[in-house]
Amino acid sequence: RNYNYWMEFDGGRLSAKFGCNSIGAGYTQTGSTIDAGAVMSTRMACSDMAFENEGLAVVNQPMQVSAQGPTRMTLTSSAGSIELLRR
Repeated sequence: RNYNYWMEFDGGRLSAKFGCNSIGAGYTQTGSTIDAGAVMSTRMACSDMAFENEGLAVVNQPMQVSAQGPTRMTLTSSAGSIELLRR
């Protein structure tokens, strides 16, 4: 399988794809905490949704942002963490 995983923050909205479904939500940021509002997702059945379900669980909770240099950051919530690389 070749999925294109990505996450984008733009003008108070976040968009992501952690598998075959796309997600979107409004968000607020206070200091290093990002809180997504109501998360919407397409609902296609995919052969392997493990990573997608993990990513969605992280985004559904308030997330702490930590940067590791100019190109890498980690989002951590009570459900786990996602490591992001700037493209």
